[in-house]
Amino acid sequence: MKKPSSKAYKIGGGILLAVIVLFAIFSRSKGDNASAAETTKVETISVGTENIAVATTSSIMSGPSLSGTLEPEREAVLRAQVQGSVLQTYADQGQAVGAGTPLARIDATGIQDAYTSARAQVVAAKNAADIATHDLQRNEKLLTAGAVAERDIEQSRRASIAAQAVLQDANSRRDALTSVN
Repeated sequence: MKKPSSKAYKIGGGILLAVIVLFAIFSRSKGDNASAAETTKVETISVGTENIAVATTSSIMSGPSLSGTLEPEREAVLRAQVQGSVLQTYADQGQAVGAGTPLARIDATGIQDAYTSARAQVVAAKNAADIATHDLQRNEKLLTAGAVAERDIEQSRRASIAAQAVLQDANSRRDALTSVN
């Protein structure tokens, strides 16, 4: 018997392949004609690399160079009415606050000591003014009796006026501290 040549194998393989392809086509077309029609109408679209973008999440570390000064739209200058150490703050830097909102608590021992001292000065000035007024009244009685000279009365009047001025000054200092305290 003669051995088949490689050409015969190639022809036989080609025929077998054609039979398998025809079998697959006919079996598919018998099962579903609609899906076969859809598969033949598929269009392919080619997208170029210039139309592809890759989205990633990252920080922007570069940008345009800018020069200039940033200035706030509104600015407020604050100062405390009294001296003292800040014990507590109620608002952070940059936080919006309304008018009259307390911003900080200041150690009030210095102002309380000043207020106590001012009250004591008022009491002392009132006593000095009372004494000067009584001295003036007594010297006026003695003048009518002829027991003192006119210059003693003038001196008593000046002392009484000075004592009243010291009393008014002490009262105003106390009142100024009362509005702060």
